[in-house]
Amino acid sequence: MIKMDTISKILALQLRNMELKSGMRTMTIFQADITADPTQLSQFGADMSDDFKLPLKVSGRLITAGTYPDKSHGSTIITPAELKKSLNDWKVNFYKNHGIYRRILMNDPDVPIDAVIGKITNITWNSVDNAIDYEGLIYNRQIAYNILMKLTNKISVGFENYVKLVDGQYFKTDIMPREVSMVYNPRDKNATINAVTG
Repeated sequence: MIKMDTISKILALQLRNMELKSGMRTMTIFQADITADPTQLSQFGADMSDDFKLPLKVSGRLITAGTYPDKSHGSTIITPAELKKSLNDWKVNFYKNHGIYRRILMNDPDVPIDAVIGKITNITWNSVDNAIDYEGLIYNRQIAYNILMKLTNKISVGFENYVKLVDGQYFKTDIMPREVSMVYNPRDKNATINAVTG
């Protein structure tokens, strides 16, 4: 089993708010910088088993309404009402990382065929936490194993949005979900992916 001190040595975490500008719209990536790929942890010592079947059923939290750090505006607010408006649009694909999705957007011809690792299959509104929860499927054996072994359990969402200034505060509006990626340090600390067992 991989040791946590090994993980800490291979990771260099820096809080980052990556935004891709496209006209008036902004692409928001809810992640942090990493130097190691959470989908490839087994290369540092974990042995992959063949005793589980694909696709792996997963579930967790996609995103929670709240106030988040923002490189351009200091912080931005996602209200429960605005987040709930996007509920039916979150059946998107899982990617190995946000960088892969950006390469697809830029029509990179060298994007690997295994860049898409799964998909969201069901979405629910969590009225207690003002959040979006999900169920999904992972088709990549390596990543499924890492999730089963709890070597990685964090995700990050990417979405397009507008930003509106109201009474000195910035609000994200018109959220358009685009993708979900595997990360170590999501901006929303409640954004998770876990294997559904039993």
